[in-house]
Formats: sequence, structure tokens, C-alpha cells
Amino acid sequence: MSPPTSGVRLENVMAGEGWEALARVVRRPHAYWEDTMNTGAIREMAAAQGPFASVYLPTDVERPAWSVVRRTLAAQGPASELLEVLDDALTHGTTEGRALIAGQAGVLIDGPLAWSPHALVARVSDLPYLLPLVPKHAVRAPEASLVAVGRAPEDTVSDPATADRTLFDQFVFESARPDGPVVQGLRLCTEALRDHNADALVLTEGALADRTVWVGGAHRDHVGEKAADLRALGLPTNAQRADEALPMAALAVGAEVLVATADLPLTDGVGVLLRHP
Repeated sequence: MSPPTSGVRLENVMAGEGWEALARVVRRPHAYWEDTMNTGAIREMAAAQGPFASVYLPTDVERPAWSVVRRTLAAQGPASELLEVLDDALTHGTTEGRALIAGQAGVLIDGPLAWSPHALVARVSDLPYLLPLVPKHAVRAPEASLVAVGRAPEDTVSDPATADRTLFDQFVFESARPDGPVVQGLRLCTEALRDHNADALVLTEGALADRTVWVGGAHRDHVGEKAADLRALGLPTNAQRADEALPMAALAVGAEVLVATADLPLTDGVGVLLRHP
């Protein structure tokens, strides 16, 4: 099935002139929207077994030697086998702009960064840290923003990255609607993920910091702002970093994971585009 070939100007929508036309375009089955992340290795992480070592070697910043990074990881208590796997991987390839995630099955991710963190990342956790593997999106200026799917009229923006940002644009457009199918904040977003009512999880870069959420044991799709949210379901609970647990929950329910630049203000730094209102 081919996607529709219409475009709607955001400025007209914001003036109240085109909500119905916008809805016809953005409320399409999920298959219409371009996948915004590498759905191969990243999606396979949803079923991978930890603990995990997540290492991101940034670009354009001073990086410590691997021996220092190794000691940082070792201080977090991983099994020696996990470090040995990384030792082997780091003897090959570049040490700049590289992502490495290792788990029980060995090296699971070894490739380039989608965007570079401001500093080196070296974590050992029950869950992997995935965000630097996910493309980062910025909100475009209203006068240049359109909903454009397929071949649009000549007055649409001919940005080669548009197809990769379509789902993000949909989130932004729906967020502007008074009754748009979007929720924000940890409480509502974790509830949407538990209910499998998420087309996309949007996280503002750096906004979650070291905040934690609760995960229902091995049930990675069950996350809550409070432990009581999961105990009510009869699930065991453990606290995990929100920037690790929320993307894993999104993958588990088949939702996309999107990272936004800091200029997108979201409550608690997190939003969800709902599958149904």
C-alpha cells in the first residue's frame, strides 16, 4: 500500500484551519511511518540477557585510555568474562565515535554512534544503555514545518532527513493539538508503556539524568514511576535507570525510541505518542 501524497502546512494548522486535514495524514497505521532507528541489532536487545556493559567512545573530546575505562567498569562489579569480551573488541577498530554493548552472549553492538555524548560513557547495569544509538531530532521552525508523506506539493520542505523524522514530527504536531494522543511525564508514560499503548517513546537528551523507575523483574514491558504500580500487578520490582528502562520497555512493546534535543520541553523529559487515545 502506498502512503498518501498530501501535505499540510503547520502554520495553517496552528491557526485552526486544518486539524481535520492534519488528522487524516498523521493518524495512519504505524506501517506508514518510516522506522527511525536501526531495527536489527537494537530491537534484538529487547530479549538479550544481562548484565550489560555499555561503552560509548565520543568524538571530539579527550578520552581516557582503555585501561582507565576498564577499571571504571570493573569497579561496577561485572563478571571478568564481560570485560574480557570488551578487551578483545577494543584491540580492533577505532576508539573514537564507537558504541560497544556486551552481555552474556558476547558483543551485541559494535558500531558507530548516532550522536556523540558529551563525555565517555562506561556503565555496567542489568539493562543496556541505548540512547546514543538512536538518531537525535530537533524541532523545526514552524514556518518550515509540514506534514508531508510521500510525494508532496512543490511548496513542501525537500529535506532529505524528513523521512527519518516523520514519526518525531507526528509527535510534535500531536503535542500541539488540545486533544492529541500524547502524554508526558514519568507517571503517564510508564502507564502507557505498561498498557502497550505506545507508538513512540520520546526522550529529551539528558533530561532524565540519574532518575530511576521501577521494572517488574524480567517483565521489561512493565515499568512504573512507583514500585506500588507494579506490586499491584503481583510483580517483583527492582529500580533501574530511567534512561535504560524506558527504551527497553518501548522496544518490548514494539514502539519506536526517539531522542529529542534539549529545546523540546517535555514533563520529566519524556513523552509517548499513544497508539490509541
